[in-house]
Amino acid sequence: MSSAARIYVVADKTTSNKHLVKATNQAQAVRHIAAARLDCVVANSIEIVTLMQSGVVVEDATKPATVKE
Repeated sequence: MSSAARIYVVADKTTSNKHLVKATNQAQAVRHIAAARLDCVVANSIEIVTLMQSGVVVEDATKPATVKE
């Protein structure tokens, strides 16, 4: 049995843009907007070294999210 779709407001915290998205859950709505802007692949060792040398830090998505202000 599938869930009923709802209309979600997905707000971009960096630009303040808001989107109305029909989805069956929040994750699906956010993924719909993010997919157009983001790409995600496994990093290779050269990319990790290069990015860390330029100041990029590893963010841990396995820990509970905290609110950034």
